[in-house]
Amino acid sequence: MRGKIESEEFKQNENNKITEQYVRTIFKNVPKNETVQAKEKRLELLNEYMSDQFLEELAALLSKQYTENDALLKLNMHKYLTEGLNEANAIKTHFKIDAESLNRL
Repeated sequence: MRGKIESEEFKQNENNKITEQYVRTIFKNVPKNETVQAKEKRLELLNEYMSDQFLEELAALLSKQYTENDALLKLNMHKYLTEGLNEANAIKTHFKIDAESLNRL
């Protein structure tokens, strides 16, 4: 389970590097006589990449939380099923002891 979480974090980090590098190259090669439309287009592209990055991080965080909660839920279900089984076996044992005691009388 931890391996799955770590692999998702690794993928997210690799995607962030590519995106950041691309945006840096776009903003590094800016002509001095840039038009307002070109500037707005670059800023729009930056905004789009930043929102995509935010959504990817949020999706990764939510999937990580889901995985952790799913594991905890399964652990709790197993715990309570085991406790219920142990209680049922203890009750059966006590009934058998009581039945044997009544049969002796």
